[in-house]
Amino acid sequence: MQITTVFYPLIYAALFFSFSAKHWFNEIVGLNLAPLIYILFTTVILINIFAIFDYFRYFLKNLISFDGLLILTTLISIFLIDEFHIQLFSFLGTFILFRSINNYKPSHQESYLHMLQGIFLASIISLIGVLLGLIELSATSSTFLLTEVPADYPNFVLSYIGNIFKSNAIYQFSGLQYSVNYTAYMLIAGHLTLNFIRFNDGYKNIIRSLFIICLILTQAKVSYLYISSLLIFRFYNKHSLIILLLLSAGYLFMTHIAVISMQDASYEGRYIHDLVYKIDDTQFYLNLFGWLKFESFNYYLSNGPNLNDFISKINFEPHSIIFSALLLGGLPFAISITLYLSYLYIKFTSSEWAEDRVYQATFFTLILETFVWDCYDAPIFWALILLFFNKKYNNVLIKDTIKLNDRYTRSPNF
Repeated sequence: MQITTVFYPLIYAALFFSFSAKHWFNEIVGLNLAPLIYILFTTVILINIFAIFDYFRYFLKNLISFDGLLILTTLISIFLIDEFHIQLFSFLGTFILFRSINNYKPSHQESYLHMLQGIFLASIISLIGVLLGLIELSATSSTFLLTEVPADYPNFVLSYIGNIFKSNAIYQFSGLQYSVNYTAYMLIAGHLTLNFIRFNDGYKNIIRSLFIICLILTQAKVSYLYISSLLIFRFYNKHSLIILLLLSAGYLFMTHIAVISMQDASYEGRYIHDLVYKIDDTQFYLNLFGWLKFESFNYYLSNGPNLNDFISKINFEPHSIIFSALLLGGLPFAISITLYLSYLYIKFTSSEWAEDRVYQATFFTLILETFVWDCYDAPIFWALILLFFNKKYNNVLIKDTIKLNDRYTRSPNF
C-alpha cells in the first residue's frame, strides 16, 4: 500500500474538519486553527498542482464561459475595490482548487477519490461529536458539545419540543462544530460519500441510519430540508417538481420569517426584527436572516462593497452567498456568482449524476442553502457542489479502499 493511499485522504479530512470546527476550537478550547488550515490548504494545493495547471489550460481555452466570467470578475473585483478583502482571495483559491480536482481527467482521478475519502472521514468525526454530545447531555452537566437554545428562539420545532419537556431551554446537538448548521453540512456530506466507500452493506445501513439520526438531533432547519428532499427524490413522480417548489418556498419562508402569537411575550432583539404582517393574533416578523439581507443591501447602497466594515458594525455576515458577494466585490461579482450557481443547476440536471437520488438531494439542498449560508470560501460546499463535473464510475476499485458503484442509484436505501 502506497503512503499516499492513507496520507492524502487524512490531509483532506483534516482540511474539511478543521475548517468546519475552527469556531468550536476557538470558543471552547481557545485554540486558533487558522494557521493549521492555511498549512493544510497549501498542502492540498501542492498535492493537486498538476490538476490545477490542467484546469488553467482549460480555463485559458474557455475564457468565454461561466468559469471565465466568475474568475475574471473576481480578479477585477480584487484590483478595483478600494477595500482589501482577503475573502476574495480565499474564495478564488477555494473555487479553483475544487474545480480543478473535479475537472475530469483520468490522470487526476486518484486525487478526486482521495478527496471523497477525506470528506467521509471528516464527516465521521462530526458524527462522533454529535453522538458524544448525546452522552454528554445524559451523563454530565457540561454543554461543550451542545448548543443551548432559549425557548423563544424562532423555530417552531424547537418550541414544540420545549413545550413537551416544560423547559425554558433545550439543546441542539452541534458536536465539534460551533454551529448546528455546519454540523448538518458535514453530516449531509458523510451521508452522500458513504455511497462511495466500500463497506459491508450491513455496516453501511447502520452508518447511514446514524447520519440521519444525528441530522435530526442537530435540529437544524437544513437537516429537515435534506431529509425531506431525500424522501421526495426517493418517491419520484410527476408531482415532484411541484412538491420541490413548495418545499423551497416553505424553507425560505421559515428561514427568513418568524411567526409569533400575540399571546407570547414581546419579541425584540437578536432573532426577531421588523413586523411584516399581522393576521388577528398572529404576527409575522423578519427574523435575523431576513433582516440581515435588507441591512446588507442598504449598506451597499450607502457605502459600496465593504464586507469587513459591515461585519464590524452588525456583528454578523449577511448569511447569503449572494449578499456576501455583493459586499465583497460589488454588483458584478454578485451577478457572476448568481449566474454561475444557475449554470451549475442547469448543467447538473443534464449530467449522469442527476440520476443519483442521494446526490440530487444533496445538490438541491446546497443550492437552496446558498440563500442563508455565506459559503463563498467553504471547502465542503465547493467540493460537493462541483462534484458532478467529474465522471460517475461504474465498478471501479481504487487501492482496494474506495469503490464508486452505480448500483446505489437504484437502491431503495437512503
